[in-house]
Amino acid sequence: MKLLWRLGREAIRYKGLYVIAILATLALTFVNLAAPRVLSGMTALVAEGVTREALRQIGLFTLTLCVLYLMRVLFRFLSNYLAHKAAWSLVEDMRIRVYDKIQSLSMRYFHDKQTGDLMSRVINDTATFELLYAHIIPESITNVVTVTGVMIILLTINVKLALLTCIPIPFILLSGVIFAKKIRPNFREAQQAVAGINAKIQDNFSGIHEIQSFSQEENEAQAVASRVGVFTKAMLHALKLSSFFHPSVEFLSAAGTIIVVGFGGLLAFWGEISVSDIVAFLLYLSLFYAPVSGLAKLLEDMQQAFAGAERVMAVMDQEQEIRDEPGAKAAGRLQGAIEFKNVCFAYDEAVPILKDVSFQCK
Repeated sequence: MKLLWRLGREAIRYKGLYVIAILATLALTFVNLAAPRVLSGMTALVAEGVTREALRQIGLFTLTLCVLYLMRVLFRFLSNYLAHKAAWSLVEDMRIRVYDKIQSLSMRYFHDKQTGDLMSRVINDTATFELLYAHIIPESITNVVTVTGVMIILLTINVKLALLTCIPIPFILLSGVIFAKKIRPNFREAQQAVAGINAKIQDNFSGIHEIQSFSQEENEAQAVASRVGVFTKAMLHALKLSSFFHPSVEFLSAAGTIIVVGFGGLLAFWGEISVSDIVAFLLYLSLFYAPVSGLAKLLEDMQQAFAGAERVMAVMDQEQEIRDEPGAKAAGRLQGAIEFKNVCFAYDEAVPILKDVSFQCK
């Protein structure tokens, strides 16, 4: 939650775009909720027999559906484009800020850092912000509103059947929590592995003359392969967990549909629910379980985004050792001499670099 709060503060500069995108997302959700009700009404008319009056009402329903689907195109465009525009603007801003932060740090920070790792934080890790703000947050809002709206509608159709559809939900949520905890370390390791690969390749390309001069191609190729293997292992472990979680969620979602079909048929036999209501239930059920079934992908993206965000924030949290005193003024043009007298220096106290060095520059 602390990380989410910090990321939210970073994105506040683009609140105008996000507000419009979120409103478009909510409008899109309400359009999706309205369409099955219209289809259910058409089914009821057909089931009762198509008269001249019914034919006129079916025409109105058809026109209503056309308007709803056109509105869906408009709202989906606004939701997707504006969310992406805000997200990529944030990524651009964060890349500049992370670079500025890195170049303002003292040389001690760079003593044990590889160029490729720093490049990965500026380019790859900041890119995960787009995943968070253009996909995860809008989809989460849509899913919550959709599930809530569908549940209210289902309760108005038939309380017993609506409550039975909720039976799989606690099991899906519990498995989602366990899945998120298991998969996040793998994405964190994968992000670090990508940085390691970038660092190694950058170093090798920079020193390609030395590698070829000393015939070290095979050794360096093995070193790169080793780092690539670490990334592959982490990703495959994450995909293994996903491959188990996805079908589990699909099975639990299908169980809800089976409950509706079986118990709904029984209620229809007892005369407690009409055929058109069962059709509406099945149409709304697909909307109800679609966000739940997409929970696995949402959790994967979320853990990947958090892994990248943690690495970005680790850079932003670095303290600057060299800073101006309060009220410092520009030095302007300087004249004189510089003298080093018995100077000692080390990045690490255990590894001295300069010891009792003295010289004068005039």
